[in-house]
Amino acid sequence: MKGYSPRTFHSEKDKQAFVHACDRDMRTRITQTVNAIVGQETGVHTLGLCGPTCSGKTTAAKALLEAFSKAGKRVHTVSIDDFYYDKSYLHQRERHANDMPDYDSVHTIDLPALAGMCEGIGKSERLTVPVFDFVRGERVAMREIVCREGDVLLFEGIQVLYPEVRAIIAREGMCGIFIAPKSEVWVEDSRFEPNELRLLRRLVRDARFRNTSAEDTLRLWDNVRANEEASIFPYMNVCEYQIDATYDCELHLLAPHVRPLLVGVSEASGKKETAELLLSRLVGIEGITDAYLSADSLFHEFI
Repeated sequence: MKGYSPRTFHSEKDKQAFVHACDRDMRTRITQTVNAIVGQETGVHTLGLCGPTCSGKTTAAKALLEAFSKAGKRVHTVSIDDFYYDKSYLHQRERHANDMPDYDSVHTIDLPALAGMCEGIGKSERLTVPVFDFVRGERVAMREIVCREGDVLLFEGIQVLYPEVRAIIAREGMCGIFIAPKSEVWVEDSRFEPNELRLLRRLVRDARFRNTSAEDTLRLWDNVRANEEASIFPYMNVCEYQIDATYDCELHLLAPHVRPLLVGVSEASGKKETAELLLSRLVGIEGITDAYLSADSLFHEFI
């Protein structure tokens, strides 16, 4: 699939209409998938919503929760991200191993805690789930889920497809949904592949919501991609449903936010050349304000 994004607009009204059309298209893709799942809901008690970094999982999770609620089903959302080990522990562990910090592999997940929580599924028990703060980089609290017979548990996160994680949460069977940008976006003669779109999304998201510099995001990107190719994409076809999360307008939305981040990348980081290459490819892309996004837009996850 290939998206096309116009390079120039005649007015702000044109820009707003373009963004609204992209939002409607994305809502349609998500709604069609959600309705299909709810329509064949008999026997579905565990859902797995997964995809690579910066795909729109949080928005899809909200849509699933709302649809199941309208169908009279209680849904409890569990983010695998909440089972992260504290960042200080990960840094200490990697220093001992003389390696790059690891924030994405299965080794960042507290699997014993996840397994302990999952033992209570289907037993009408109170399930204990940690709460992770990404700004502080640590577990800050615990919360309880009162799970009753017939309830649906929705597990969300890039790690749902990791074999070690899936083995824990899919013991009683699981309906899988995979969401990710799958279409290219063209601006004139410049082609941006889905993985490049996700990198731009992550640069903005990390800076705005995770207190992470563009230098650090670029430095970790190779490891992120290697982990995705090893632990996520090979297993995506086990999911019964697939959602394309590409926005045709996303380069116009991201460009005003990502350019200042890339300009600030220093020579000392070793990523200046990568930043300059990305900047050169964003030249001439007219920015669009994110104020035109609808209140429930998937793109609020990134900007």
